[in-house]
Amino acid sequence: MLSEESLERLSERLVDRIEELNTFFIKKIGKQLYDIGTITPSQLAQLLQSVKYGSDIDEIMNKIAEITNKNVEDIYAIFEEVAKKNQAYAKQFYEYQKVNFIPYDNNIALQNQVKSIAKATAEEYMNMSKTFAYMISNSQGIKEFTSISEMYQKITDRAILSVQQGRESYQSAIHNAMKEMTSNGLRTVDYATGYSRRADSSVRMNIMDGIKRLNRELQEEFGKEFGADGIEVSHHKNSAPDHIDTVDGKQFSREEFERVNNSLDRHVGELNCYHFVYPIVLGVSEPIYSK
Repeated sequence: MLSEESLERLSERLVDRIEELNTFFIKKIGKQLYDIGTITPSQLAQLLQSVKYGSDIDEIMNKIAEITNKNVEDIYAIFEEVAKKNQAYAKQFYEYQKVNFIPYDNNIALQNQVKSIAKATAEEYMNMSKTFAYMISNSQGIKEFTSISEMYQKITDRAILSVQQGRESYQSAIHNAMKEMTSNGLRTVDYATGYSRRADSSVRMNIMDGIKRLNRELQEEFGKEFGADGIEVSHHKNSAPDHIDTVDGKQFSREEFERVNNSLDRHVGELNCYHFVYPIVLGVSEPIYSK
């Protein structure tokens, strides 16, 4: 059974790459702005025609693609790891019930089921990565979310215009632009509603939602195969008040769990609940968590 700490570690490598992308972009645009601030207005025409102006955007977009590809590969690896640990936990019940147990590496049906859920999660992640954006104030001072490539162009254009017009506020304008970017961080945006969420939070949620779906489907299948008559609920830190004394880390008969779960305002595993449910054979599985 996967612990809360294990689940958190699974998503960290994906989140770290998003932070790497955030840092890469900020450094890249910071260097561009510094270069603009050190040249004369007459040299700006050359800058606008230079390869650097366009190549930076190409490099940034390639970096997004590179990180997206690595994260998608890891999603498949993570889901296989989760599936193997789930099956390893269920093995004791197959053996007790004398039901045929097919290891993951030989279980084609199970592999296909895992790949299907991993693919759906990866596709959702890829769609999300297309909305990476930053928040910046427009000329009227209104906050707006802008894609990375547009953000790069807007800030660069604003800096060039500032130099061309000989504004004394050039350094201040650049400082404010960089401060806005770093304080808000890279985000994902639902462009239909304008709603945004920090990119690292979006990635964690994307992976956790996929893992919860995988866990639910696998455990339902395992439980049917070995004839589960009970349920064990995982434990996690800081669980919701209505879950702490009712379900957190406890074992139930199937009927008792249905009754308790239906009495809760929020069912186990729903609406960002981090609890996982595992089928068991009552009297065979010692409770994982002490009182």
